[in-house]
Amino acid sequence: VENIQVFDFKLSDEEMATILSFNRNWRACNVLQSSHLEDYPFHAEY
Repeated sequence: VENIQVFDFKLSDEEMATILSFNRNWRACNVLQSSHLEDYPFHAEY
């Protein structure tokens, strides 16, 4: 039961703005070995 309490929190607008400011327009996981597939989700410019 204690482990599920990790999801029992809320972020303020200021905290969310801080997290969103970390965006640097790159992906941590691009899965290049699948880039030839029709449904590859990362062809879109980021």
